[in-house]
Amino acid sequence: MPEVGYQPHKKFNIVNGDQRQIYYHETTEMKIDIFVGDFEMCHKIPLETRLTADPVTIPLAELFLSKAQIVELNRKDMMDITSLLLNNETGNGDKDMINLQILAKLCSQDWGLYKTTSINLGHVEDLIER
Repeated sequence: MPEVGYQPHKKFNIVNGDQRQIYYHETTEMKIDIFVGDFEMCHKIPLETRLTADPVTIPLAELFLSKAQIVELNRKDMMDITSLLLNNETGNGDKDMINLQILAKLCSQDWGLYKTTSINLGHVEDLIER
């Protein structure tokens, strides 16, 4: 990462480096989060077996859940969810769509994830109506 201009958040990476690492670009002030194995913030989103579903990024279902799982959702996160839903189809596959089967599977295995996602979709709906 230093070779391409990104410097580590040393304290954070020392404490959390086996699960998550953060790097900052000095010039652009962009931040890169690297998750190792699973995406875990408010809830755990398994990623390791799903990384082959998209050649460039994590699959859209997991990208959606990475935002929808946030317990204290802010306006930016609500706008990110809105953008994901407006710009992508939903269906039963991964190619250019949010995979509803994956959402159902992960939410059915974790009541807290289901509840947080449901509450946050309500917040997004309220934002859109305003």
